[in-house]
Amino acid sequence: MKRLQIGILLAIGVVLLLSATPAYAVTPPPDSDPIVNSKKVYRNLREDGDRLFVIYSNIPYADPPGDPITETFIWELIDTDGVTVLGSTVGYAYVNSGYGYNVCSLYFPAADALAWTPDPPYTVRLKGNPMAGFADLPVYNYTVTDEDYTLFSLPDDVRTELAANIVVIAMDLDVQWGLGDTSLITADETGVTLSIFGQSFFRGAIYGIQALAPALFPLGITNIALEDREWDEAYAGELEEQYSGTWVETARTAGAGLFGVDFDLLTLIILLVAFIGVVVANIYLTNDHWNGLIDAAFIMIVAAKLGFYGLGYLGLIAAICIIYIGARVWGFARG
Repeated sequence: MKRLQIGILLAIGVVLLLSATPAYAVTPPPDSDPIVNSKKVYRNLREDGDRLFVIYSNIPYADPPGDPITETFIWELIDTDGVTVLGSTVGYAYVNSGYGYNVCSLYFPAADALAWTPDPPYTVRLKGNPMAGFADLPVYNYTVTDEDYTLFSLPDDVRTELAANIVVIAMDLDVQWGLGDTSLITADETGVTLSIFGQSFFRGAIYGIQALAPALFPLGITNIALEDREWDEAYAGELEEQYSGTWVETARTAGAGLFGVDFDLLTLIILLVAFIGVVVANIYLTNDHWNGLIDAAFIMIVAAKLGFYGLGYLGLIAAICIIYIGARVWGFARG
């Protein structure tokens, strides 16, 4: 009999334990009516006909409740009939448990949003969670107007506008939250983007923000697949054959025959004389051999392009120039 009584008590205890609900502290109402600083509606972000509602609000509490915003308030989008709830969300508890200034969002894919009335009025509603223990359940309604809708329809334009709005909100949150060195934004070579703190916050406040507004995130490339480039002599062959069948080829062949060699030695001698002449002339006129070397380098590059000597020789000359310049710079630095 005692075993039966103990078994019944244990069963009752298990049922009570499984059916227990979390206990919420009594939540006081906000210090004053919450303010919606902005409520923006964006379309065609990821697919034609989708919609994103971004709400920037202030639920004022000098002394925030013990429970986070995720357990005390609910945001809803109400249809034009004033009754049907199209979607709901909660704020993101990032600073001050989510109270005060905060951002939340509702995203609707095209399959859900295409059946909506194309124009306002919809209603954004903030209401207290019935489980939060409000003495008088608060409800606040905010009408969505024409001014809240983006004027753009092309996805790239809409994403750009969304990114710009997020930057404006982030700048204001920096001030309202007093973040200081932990700013939500940062400036780099790609422009103004979200800092690591901004990314942490807005990824929680606007789910999928990376795809909806990629311009907010600094560009990073990892795991690049690189393939070794295969070099060939096709371009060098094109330079050598550019005079095939012309008088230039005849003259170069004659120059090779003049010295009894199989390459155009005459042209190389002419280039060498021109090279030395330019350097000497610059030394005589400017008393600076550097100017002469620069002019001579230009002549050698043009001559290689014209096919008067091989690209391999041009590379060798370039290497000698780099060694010489490095020695001169190092000598000046030491001097």
